Amino acid sequence: MSTPTRWNKIWNWLPGVIITLVVAAILLKFSNWDSLSTSLLKFRPGIFAAIFLLTTLWLSIRAFMWKLLINQPVRWRLTFWGLNVGYLLNNLLPLRAGEIGKSILVGERSGVGSFHVISTVIIERAFDLFFAAGMMLATLPMALGLDSARPIAIFTLAAVALGFLVLFLISRNHIWVKAQAERLGKRWNFFQRVVVPQLDALINGLSVLQNPGRFLACLGLIGATWVIAVLQYYLALQVIAPGAPLWWGAFVNAALAMGVAVPSAPAALGVWEGAIVGALAILNVDTSSALAYAIFMHFMQFTVTAFYSLAGVLFSGEKITAIFRSNASEFAGWEKGSKE
Repeated sequence: MSTPTRWNKIWNWLPGVIITLVVAAILLKFSNWDSLSTSLLKFRPGIFAAIFLLTTLWLSIRAFMWKLLINQPVRWRLTFWGLNVGYLLNNLLPLRAGEIGKSILVGERSGVGSFHVISTVIIERAFDLFFAAGMMLATLPMALGLDSARPIAIFTLAAVALGFLVLFLISRNHIWVKAQAERLGKRWNFFQRVVVPQLDALINGLSVLQNPGRFLACLGLIGATWVIAVLQYYLALQVIAPGAPLWWGAFVNAALAMGVAVPSAPAALGVWEGAIVGALAILNVDTSSALAYAIFMHFMQFTVTAFYSLAGVLFSGEKITAIFRSNASEFAGWEKGSKE
């Protein structure tokens, strides 16, 4: 019994690890160690402090937006903590487990339910894809030699729009959707055991799509976080490319958002750096400087979210191991249900 479980875990990690190793090998091959260390030393305490504060503001607004999406009496400090725990889990576990982990944490602590919260995470990701694709479309004409990649961003925008439409139709026609799920449940035990009992919670989480005011408020707050992110990446770019225009920050941010969607090892190691180095290579920034910039930004993202997630653990009296066990047991339950 233990052997298949062990092999399942290995296969979950293997594709991402292979991609990470390949990307890391390519980056190291084309980087100069002396230039890399020199570029890293350019990041002074002032830029550390600026990025820390901007990331904190980004997380604060994103947590408030998530609270609006959940549309239930949930405290902001819980969504803020849950958001950071989600990033911590993503940094330590494969397959972006933090998306499920933060839904479990916030759903259980608030009493709203994990499945209700999961549906809001889906909407949040759709918002992010919308802004990433739009930002890519806006900056492509200014990035040398990338006009041919415009169809990719257009396709992403179209796919996101279609996704919003599907979610809206599910929310509006929830009775019909539930009837179809129950019919499917008679054929597939996983639906009957796992999906059907939680379908109401999932659909309730989509209710924001039927409230124009709340929907626009969430969209505006997501947009504000993207503006902050662009400012972050722009300010840090000034260290390695003084005088770089603001749109460079937008271009790198959009490229990163699309790049980390590729399977990778925990924390998107290698893939994160590869996406940024690739984007900056198009802008004629040398590989060593670009890699130093990518390492710095990745380090700051990891450090800030780990700081707030562990601070939340300290003040709540919760144990980080308990959060990991809860996350793992939930995954195990869903996997068992799907096999039956």
